[in-house]
Formats: sequence, C-alpha cells, structure tokens
Amino acid sequence: MASTNLFRQLQQEWAALATSKAARHAITRWAATEPDLAGHADPARIVKRCARRTDPAAANRLLAAVLRVAGDDALARRTVLQALLPGIAAMSRKANNIGWCHPNSAWADLRELDHELLTLACERIAVAAGQDLQWPAVTLTAQVWRRLRIALDRHRRHRRQQLRTVPLKRHPDLDRYLENQDFIDRGESWEEQLTRVVCEAVRDGTVAPGDGAAIFSTRIIGLPSEQAAEQLQVTVGALWQRRRRAERTLAHTLAAAA
Repeated sequence: MASTNLFRQLQQEWAALATSKAARHAITRWAATEPDLAGHADPARIVKRCARRTDPAAANRLLAAVLRVAGDDALARRTVLQALLPGIAAMSRKANNIGWCHPNSAWADLRELDHELLTLACERIAVAAGQDLQWPAVTLTAQVWRRLRIALDRHRRHRRQQLRTVPLKRHPDLDRYLENQDFIDRGESWEEQLTRVVCEAVRDGTVAPGDGAAIFSTRIIGLPSEQAAEQLQVTVGALWQRRRRAERTLAHTLAAAA
C-alpha cells in the first residue's frame, strides 16, 4: 500500500517527465560520458532496469552511472530519486509500523513523515551527485534512514527537555491556606510557615518523607524540577506526583484543623 499521495504525485510527474523529448535527448548527453547508459530509450527504461532484483550489482552499476552525471543535471538527480522511491516507501511503512508517526512524535501523520523522507532523499542525492558510488541504492537509502533516526532522536531529546523544564503546578487549596491572614499573623516568613507545616506533617506521618522532600526542594528551596528530581533520584513525572499528593494531603489536613 502506498504511504500517501506524495508518492503517487511523484509517480504521475515521472510518467510525464521521463518519456518527454527532453528526457530522450538527455540519454544521448549522458551516454557521451557514461557508455552504460547508451541504448536506453529514456530515463524511464533506466529506472525499470534499476528496479530488477535478479541482478542487483548490474542495477547499482546503472544507477551509479546516472549519479555520476547528476552533478549539474536536474533530470539525472530526479532519475536517481525515482529509482530510490520503492526503498523510501518501504522506510515509510517501517517507521509507521514501529510507531514513529503519531501526534507526539517528530511526525504527526504519515504525510509529514513522507515529506521528511523525500526531503532527506533529495538532500542525499544532491550531496552524492557527481560522485562514484559502487552501491548507490544501498548507500543513499542507508543515509536517509540514518538521518531519519537522527531527526527522531533530536525530537525526543527536545521533548524530554520540555518535560524537565515544565513548572510544577501548585495545589490551590494549600495556597489559599498559606495566604490566610490568621496563618500569616504567626509572624513567620512564607518559607518558615511552609517548612514548619511540612515538617509537622512528616513527623506525625500525615505526609511521607519523600513527598515532603518534594515540596521542600521545589517550593521552599526553589530548585528547578529537573535538579530536584535528580537529587531525590526520581523522574520529573514522579516528583510532580509526589508533590501533588503531598500538597493535597496538607490542604485537607490544614482545612480540617482550622
């Protein structure tokens, strides 16, 4: 099954381009320096020969000849891309099947993924154009896959960084209690008030020590969530859960005692 209509659009474009008069003339021009390309009626025939699986060495030799003349020839680069499309479509299916394509990934849908793959393929072909690669199909598709992995890893690192730097939400009931005038009249600073409340809750067993530490490190000391989680040897998500649980417990306890 084709991944998206991007591949169908390229196929339709190729059907008109590869058999045009200009394309047939290009074969004569290419064959002047690459004899392996002589005898083919048009670039479409070359791509069909490259698609034969019975003799991959011969197919790669033919594709290598096209790549060598592609340095200053846009049609030659397009011919190489067309020869690589089956492999690129296979990459798209593989990436989608292993879960790389979803709203929280680097590619929200299949069209975004295919656009990325085709962009990478064009970039790799442009870089390799004019070079002499022994196995161009294998080399170029491997480069595209590797760069797709790099893009995915970059997205994952960025997303982890975002999660690490998300500010932790405060429980509104606890904030209202700490702002209560009767509580403030104790003559303590805000930090002293909350420290005393947390310590008392930990001592009497109302709040677990680890949960109290989550409040103390992030709200009283003011450590960034990532640093606090590292000190407590938990994930940022677990830190958030601990503090949320502790603040909810404190809010209910203080409200009951009021």
